[in-house]
Amino acid sequence: MSDGNNVAKIEGGKMTLLEWIKWLFGGGKKPPVPVPPPKPPIPGGDGLLYLHNAERQRLGRMSLTTDYRLTIMAQEHTQQMAAKGQLNHDNFVQRLEASGYVYSSAEENATVTLTNDPNAAWANWVESPKHYANAVNPDMRDVGFGSAYSTRDGQTYWCAVYGAPR
Repeated sequence: MSDGNNVAKIEGGKMTLLEWIKWLFGGGKKPPVPVPPPKPPIPGGDGLLYLHNAERQRLGRMSLTTDYRLTIMAQEHTQQMAAKGQLNHDNFVQRLEASGYVYSSAEENATVTLTNDPNAAWANWVESPKHYANAVNPDMRDVGFGSAYSTRDGQTYWCAVYGAPR
C-alpha cells in the first residue's frame, strides 16, 4: 500500500520506493516483513527500454539491460530536476560513482515533456544527435530510467543513464 509519497507501508515501519528497488535487486536492507509488489516504480520505464532496444536491434546492436543502480540514480536525479523545474546533468560523475556501478564509460540523457508518455521522451532523444548517439552507443550494456512529474511547471522530467561495465 502506498501513502501517495512513493512510500510502501510495512508493519511497524516504512520503506521508500527506492529502498524497495534496492532490496528487490539484492542491495540494501531487507524489509521487516514481506512487501506487497508496488506499482511499477518508473512510469514508462518498460516502454523506454522497449523503444531503446527496438532501435538498437534495428541497428544490429546488443540490447540494453536494466541495472538497479542506474535506475535508482536516474530516478533520484529526475526527482531533483522536477523539484527545481530545470533540466541538468549536474554532478554526473559524482552521482555515478556514488551509485556503486563500476563502469568503463557512461552517458546520461535528460529531457522534459508535456505528457507522461515514454514515446514523447524517446522522440526528443531521437531528434537530438548527441542524445540519440548515447541511446544507441554499441559500447553501452546497462541502463536505468527515471521520470517525475513537476508540480512547479506541470511537465514530466525524464532521465536515462547508460553504462558500460568495467
